[in-house]
Amino acid sequence: MFNFRGRNNRFCSRAGSILFFVIVGIGSAWSKGDERIITVFAAASLTDVMGEVAEMFTEKSSIRVRFNFAGSPVLARQIASGAPADVFFPADEEKMDRIMSLGLLYDETRMSILSNRLIVVVPEDSDWEMERVSDLTEPNIHRMALANPETVPAGIYARRYFESMELWEAIRPKVIPTANVRAALAAVRAGNVDAGVVYRSDIFSTVGVKVLWEIPEKEEWSISYPVAVLKTVKDKKGAVALLEFMAGEDARMIFQRFGFELPVKQNPR
Repeated sequence: MFNFRGRNNRFCSRAGSILFFVIVGIGSAWSKGDERIITVFAAASLTDVMGEVAEMFTEKSSIRVRFNFAGSPVLARQIASGAPADVFFPADEEKMDRIMSLGLLYDETRMSILSNRLIVVVPEDSDWEMERVSDLTEPNIHRMALANPETVPAGIYARRYFESMELWEAIRPKVIPTANVRAALAAVRAGNVDAGVVYRSDIFSTVGVKVLWEIPEKEEWSISYPVAVLKTVKDKKGAVALLEFMAGEDARMIFQRFGFELPVKQNPR
């Protein structure tokens, strides 16, 4: 019997958000009564990779996957408000903790499946160079895009890192908060800011930016992407099969190719 338990114990507005749905699979038969579809509410940073993971899962299982991609706090609010979702896949443990505290997920299916790295990016035509993270406090960096550091995982992770380096108070006035990490990346690519902090995985399908710095991981803000089946699920067996596939070798190879990191183990509780 397949059993997911675990999360890493270390990891302790709707307006303006852009939500969209992606159907994996070809044809219009998905609306038929006998068609199996799993709806996944997933963090915006998973947009590119999950399309490929889901396509392979559909090929192997004939179960289709539908996505709602957005910032993790937006997704958590939607689920808490009763939005129809089968699987929740946010970019931090705290959003999953909230849904768990509301009794909305099957606890035994929860696990931490991915990690990531934060990087500092600038527009491709920028001639600015960076030798140390404290360079972000220099006067020539006027505006820096960051996913909202109060609510969005990528921004929260970045803020915690800058706080640990005693740089946050100097950097905070420069920050242009965005609805999610993809919006921060878009601001850099468009040249609307001098620099931005995004996930390393975000740049694998992106042109128009260059990487200046990779922020080292620290235990107190290590990045964790948990996943779990929600109690609103219509096909629990199919949803568990999707999670099992995501934890398997085929999916792990795809995640790594897109720049994600993998936990050393699944951290059972």
